[in-house]
Amino acid sequence: MSNFMDELAYGSGSTWRDICGNEPEIGEDGQVYGPWGDAIGAAVAFEKDNSDWSQFADAPVGQVIDALGQMSGDKVGNAEQTEEAFKSGARSIPTIPGLIQAEIIGAPVQEAMVIGGMGPHLACLDQHPRIEVKEKASFIEALTAALGMEIEMANRYQIFAEGGADELFYAVEQTDCCSRNAKNNCPDCAPWNVDILHHGGGGMYAKAFHMDRPCTFTCCCLNRPEVNIIDVMGGEQKIGSIIDPFAFCDLTFQIKDAAGEPVLKATGGCCQPGLICPLPCGPCSEVNFDIKDVANDRLVGNIKKKVPSCCKFMFASDVDNYYIEFGEVKDPKWKAMVMALSLFIDFRYFNDNKNDDNM
Repeated sequence: MSNFMDELAYGSGSTWRDICGNEPEIGEDGQVYGPWGDAIGAAVAFEKDNSDWSQFADAPVGQVIDALGQMSGDKVGNAEQTEEAFKSGARSIPTIPGLIQAEIIGAPVQEAMVIGGMGPHLACLDQHPRIEVKEKASFIEALTAALGMEIEMANRYQIFAEGGADELFYAVEQTDCCSRNAKNNCPDCAPWNVDILHHGGGGMYAKAFHMDRPCTFTCCCLNRPEVNIIDVMGGEQKIGSIIDPFAFCDLTFQIKDAAGEPVLKATGGCCQPGLICPLPCGPCSEVNFDIKDVANDRLVGNIKKKVPSCCKFMFASDVDNYYIEFGEVKDPKWKAMVMALSLFIDFRYFNDNKNDDNM
């Protein structure tokens, strides 16, 4: 008999148990929000849409509340209040009318609203000149790295509006276990996949973009690593690709359109203090990547990688935050490409826990 907490969350490669690793967030109304609130809402939706729960040892909502109680016993009452709010309709799982198809995680397949001629995922990016990408640490990965036998877990990222208060997207790696751990030995060749989910409010997420990095035989300048960016909510259309071209003593990236023509490029050089001697404070805590227009070499934006804190640096040195300044990049599809570039940069160069290397 299975547990609802072991079901995949947000349609990703991580379970609700993985996602709900922190203390539940309690709002001013006494209800549970954040991942725990989403888990309760998803369980309520499942119970409403499915009369047969025989695969579970208990009612799905009850299993979520039991798991919450094991972590925070004093908040079980808040969880039960949240369940009643979802069931009574006082707190609803939204059905968003519109013109394009999108898979809403936690509810049946529905239509997503088109805003100003674009989907909600692109409309969201269109509204924000700056965003923040915050990687989530994995306790299992950090512990095994400290023991000298790192087990690579699925990377997860929360993507916020400037200031870090409003969550816009949630990115989660979909790569299978064997391929993830192959990255430790063959980082230039191993495949990986990431789903970027749009947070539409009400605890619901919809698949917005997909990043597909196929397996390649990469050696020096041959078959350089490249990832394709797919607009899932926009009809599975390819927006473009990002490639890490061969460069001597330099971190460079090219962003190409759907036809394979370079449009933007990002450069990080090789002499920044954060590359030479990464530390959690001062200039050694950050690495900047200038984004330029390929046509005229004009600076149009910036990505800044920053070490989150001293504690995270000691516990999980491969966890970083990224601050994206879109600048003159106005087209939401190209904003999506720049957002994806920050994840590509992290996968390529900042995804190795140094604690494992020291054993």
